[in-house]
Amino acid sequence: MKKVVLILILIFSISCSQNDNENIYKSDGLITGIDWTLCVCCGGYFIEIEDEIYRFNEEFLPENNLNLEPENLPLKVKLNWELSTSGCEFISITAIQAVN
Repeated sequence: MKKVVLILILIFSISCSQNDNENIYKSDGLITGIDWTLCVCCGGYFIEIEDEIYRFNEEFLPENNLNLEPENLPLKVKLNWELSTSGCEFISITAIQAVN
């Protein structure tokens, strides 16, 4: 009986973790281009999320599969993010993946 319970728990935990991986990203975005301007709150890349335009810095991205060469933009992505506390229009991206 203990084996049956352990097997059921194992199956349940595996199915839950697979569902969590499918829903890991909370937003869809479109990386539209590079911000070539030079100022304190400039630089990085433009990204459109829910009809708003933000910027992010590629140096602070988590591990990803993005190819941010200009010829590959615009690029559809799925991501988790939050507004940066720097006072600029930058966002902090905690997870990101290109969409094929």
